[in-house]
Amino acid sequence: MRIAILGAGPAGLYLAYLIKRRRADAHVTLIEQNPANATFGFGVVFSDRALEFLRDDDPESYAAIAPQMESWTDMTLVHRNERVTIDGVGFAAIGRLKLLQLLQERVRAVGIEPQFGRAVASLNELADADLIVGADGVNSLVRQTFADQFGASVTYGSNRFAWFGTATAYDTLTQTFRQSAISTRIITATRRGAAPSSSRLTRPVSPVPVSRKCRRMNRAPSAKKFSPTRSQASG
Repeated sequence: MRIAILGAGPAGLYLAYLIKRRRADAHVTLIEQNPANATFGFGVVFSDRALEFLRDDDPESYAAIAPQMESWTDMTLVHRNERVTIDGVGFAAIGRLKLLQLLQERVRAVGIEPQFGRAVASLNELADADLIVGADGVNSLVRQTFADQFGASVTYGSNRFAWFGTATAYDTLTQTFRQSAISTRIITATRRGAAPSSSRLTRPVSPVPVSRKCRRMNRAPSAKKFSPTRSQASG
């Protein structure tokens, strides 16, 4: 069976690895238009449960990825300058580029050499494939080609969504809500190993510098800690 996967982000890489691990006779072609070390975004976050699935189903990949991750058991919400810490919420994060490099090693271990720097203009270029998988992101060629069959549509909003690196250290996964006269900003900050923390900012158009917002995220005059009861945790 000949399988072509467009996109060598985490999803495309790991799918290629899993297919080849299960079907050694499959011919898997993995195509990525960007260079091997190009990435968009900073950190990738996993829940403890997701890591348990990975450990149980693929212990070799878990052993490669887990030591590179930064983990924590609390989540902090900052709202109206009040900080509330929720414990018992397990997460772990890894730099996106590091994750890509580890997954590239995994696919090469099963005999797949990704084709980086190759832009596919038409799916006709992959006409000899029995199966084509679209893992090529928001501007997916596969989705665009079969938009009618998939029922795909794109709606553009006015909100901004951006990733930023910050030197600020965060003890937990932190979500901060900031309100101003012109917009509401929602900032999610995570640690990602030895590298700087990453901040994900969602906001409407605003002239307020993002770097200043990143520095202000830890400024809260009060703090509380909340431990959910069993009924609250299960609800």
